[in-house]
Amino acid sequence: MRKQIKLLIFSSLIFAFLGGFLFFLIYFCPKEKVSDVSFANKTTNISDEKLINKNFKNLECITLKNRGDSFTVNLEKNEKGEDVYHLIKADCSEVSQDLIEKSIMKNFINEIEEMTSLKLVSEGSDDFPKYGLENKNISITLNFKGSDSVVLFLGNEAPFSSGYYLSGSSPELNNIYLISETAAEVFFLNVESFMTEAKVA
Repeated sequence: MRKQIKLLIFSSLIFAFLGGFLFFLIYFCPKEKVSDVSFANKTTNISDEKLINKNFKNLECITLKNRGDSFTVNLEKNEKGEDVYHLIKADCSEVSQDLIEKSIMKNFINEIEEMTSLKLVSEGSDDFPKYGLENKNISITLNFKGSDSVVLFLGNEAPFSSGYYLSGSSPELNNIYLISETAAEVFFLNVESFMTEAKVA
C-alpha cells in the first residue's frame, strides 16, 4: 500500500514539473514574427513583372501547339473597331465566326499577356532536358506587327504540383522560369475550348 502511495506521489510530482516546464515554454520563450520570417520566405521569389514585354495592341497572330491539338488565331479589327478572331484548325479549315465565343478568346489572350513567373529557375541554362524543354512539343507563338515574334515553350510539371517550367525564344526569355498551374492551362487548350458546349455539340 505504501509503495502505491509513493508511486502516486512521485508520478504527481513528475506531471507537475512537466506542466510547469510547458507553461514556461508557452508564455515566456520569445516568438518569431510571422511577418518577418514565414511570409517573407514564401514570397521572396514571386514576381509581378510580366514575362512578355510587348504591346499586345500590335498582336496579329497566335499559334498554339500541344500534344492534343494545334491551331492559329488571326486577329483583326472590323469597320467598327471591334476585335475579330479567325480561328484556324490544324487542317487549315476556319471555324465559323458564329461558333467562336469571343469572351473566351479575349480571356485566352489576356492570360498570355498577363503571364508572370513564380521564380527564375535557371538563368541562361542549357540544361533543358532536366526540365522537359528539349523537344519544345508545347508552344505558343505570338506574332506582332513589324515581323516581331515571341515563342513560349512549356516544359515538365514541377515537383509537388508547384507549377510548370517555361522558357522562350527571345533574349529576355532565354531562361528557365517556373509559372503557376493556372498560367500553364492556356498551353493545353484546343479548338473546342473557344466554343460553348451547346455550339460544340
